Amino acid sequence: IPDHSTVCVDDCDCIEGLNDPRGSGIQTGLCENFSTTVKTCEVISWCPLEIDSHLPDHALLDSAENFTVLIKNSITYPKFNIHRRNIAPHINSSYLRSCQFNRSSDPDCPIFRLKHIVSEAGEDFQDMAVKGGILGIIIDWTCDLDWFAKYYMDQGGEEFRTLFKAYGIRFDVIVFGTAGKFGVVPTVVNLGAALSFLSLVPMVADWFLLTCLRKRDLYSRHKVSYLREDADSEGLYHWDCGLACSRMVLKYLHPISDEEFQRACWELKLTESVWTIDLAYLMCHLGIKHCFCTQTLGVDKGFRNQNFYKKHFDTEEDRVNELFLKAESKGVTVKKCSVPLQEIQSHLEQGHVAIVLVNAVVLTCDLCSSPVKYCCFLPVGQKCFCRKPEYQGHFVVVCGYNRTTGCVFYNNPAYSDRVCCTSVSIFEEARRSYGTDEDILLIYKES
Repeated sequence: IPDHSTVCVDDCDCIEGLNDPRGSGIQTGLCENFSTTVKTCEVISWCPLEIDSHLPDHALLDSAENFTVLIKNSITYPKFNIHRRNIAPHINSSYLRSCQFNRSSDPDCPIFRLKHIVSEAGEDFQDMAVKGGILGIIIDWTCDLDWFAKYYMDQGGEEFRTLFKAYGIRFDVIVFGTAGKFGVVPTVVNLGAALSFLSLVPMVADWFLLTCLRKRDLYSRHKVSYLREDADSEGLYHWDCGLACSRMVLKYLHPISDEEFQRACWELKLTESVWTIDLAYLMCHLGIKHCFCTQTLGVDKGFRNQNFYKKHFDTEEDRVNELFLKAESKGVTVKKCSVPLQEIQSHLEQGHVAIVLVNAVVLTCDLCSSPVKYCCFLPVGQKCFCRKPEYQGHFVVVCGYNRTTGCVFYNNPAYSDRVCCTSVSIFEEARRSYGTDEDILLIYKES
């Protein structure tokens, strides 16, 4: 149909593949005669074309506003044996012959006047009656019952259509509906999947075995390793994560026997509560070059209120403060500073390692399937409950990093068969959490 965007002189004026909303189809790139005087761009489209340039002189449907429409709808859920419909049980045929929908007087009547339906949509029926229109009616069952045909073919398999130009009003009734029913089996399956997703299964299993099992002491002995103070001593203590990290570092830098290591721990009285300054003294005692960096030269009195430190704070405060005071005279290198990440990376590049105090609640491994629950250095018989605290001090050995992926590699004393990996952001948050004092013990490998 000629207009300012489709009139052409030759083929150069027609763009092949252009879909102009006013052109009624996709241009082929050819300029064809529309009449003896006008040329237009040829399009691929359905024929015959719809022409709306000549409208009726008056609204052909102006009197149809008083027509009524009965909307009868039902929905069935066979799985749950439930059937619903929009005509209430108390409505009978005599009522339907006389009723007409009204929000106040007849809200249950399914018969609607066309003018009322159009006005509810915010339109005027007389304006719509000139050219016709489409009005959608939604019944909120949440179930799409509509169906649209896409293609029609004749007996020869050719696509075709017959266009009937009609001025009318179409009502699309779209029905929606949702349903659910409680079931024991799906509930149990979903609950198990949720527990597995939250990594709660190992925690629940550990709690059950350590609390309810008759042979819980046997399970506890096999679950953890122990450090014996003396062959004849009656007191056994769980293997402390700080001492475990020191043992890993020594195997890498300066191999010594287990007897030598236990003797050094006994001489330094590293039995129950181990602080980072204790590990620095241990390295000095064994002749390992080191540098202990911390934010506080002594015990931060604010830690008194933390559950992690509360139990041994009063008995340990004087001992730890005295270790800091005597550090220089004992040959222990201690600095009050915060070590930036770049300095740690430079330290690792030279083949050295570091023992870092972190918040185990924050630190997570990207390679492990579930977070580890830590119970460092508890006396035998004392139970460890896996409630998530705000802070849980834990030592790890940082041994490498990857600048490209932004990962930090570390050895976790809870796992002896793997190297753990975490992101730089999580590592920084874990080592700078309140309670760590940003303690880091830099260990140097002999050249």
